[in-house]
Amino acid sequence: MATPARAPAYTIDWHKMPMKRTVKFPCDGCRTQLTCPIEDAGTMQRCPDCGVSMEVPGTAELAKARVEEDARTLAARKQELQELEASKREAAHASAAVLAREHNRERNARHTPRTADLGWVGLIFVAIGVALLIVGIMRGDPAIAAGSGLVVPGLIFLGIARLGSEVNRWGNEIADAIRDAKR
Repeated sequence: MATPARAPAYTIDWHKMPMKRTVKFPCDGCRTQLTCPIEDAGTMQRCPDCGVSMEVPGTAELAKARVEEDARTLAARKQELQELEASKREAAHASAAVLAREHNRERNARHTPRTADLGWVGLIFVAIGVALLIVGIMRGDPAIAAGSGLVVPGLIFLGIARLGSEVNRWGNEIADAIRDAKR
């Protein structure tokens, strides 16, 4: 027949702080209740009343407390590493986004839309038209003054060029916004 397990003759006070844990046990000589820090478990201590030396109980609990403390420390360090990795990824993502925006701005600044050529053509037409109008009026020749009809197409080309530049700028802004939204 198996004998029932006896309750230990000592008690452990478990506080939240690992360094505050204590073991309470009776002295083997005078039965005085003694209290020692759990870190003293397994060491020899003297009773302050009778002077008997005895081993402080609780070595299993001390080992368990150390394992729990190591597990908490390991979990905290693992959490710190995960947070550090996440912040590194966020920083890399933000840096890549900034570099991409800067690259796009530089590319857009270098890129001259084809409608800009129409602006030059329009200016030439307007200049020739105005020159013909002035020469025609000075000479009194209506045929030459009729050449001033180039002013209207020149103004149209200037308007198209300006509109094309604006549409190109809007398109670049929309493309940048879409690229940023995808990241």
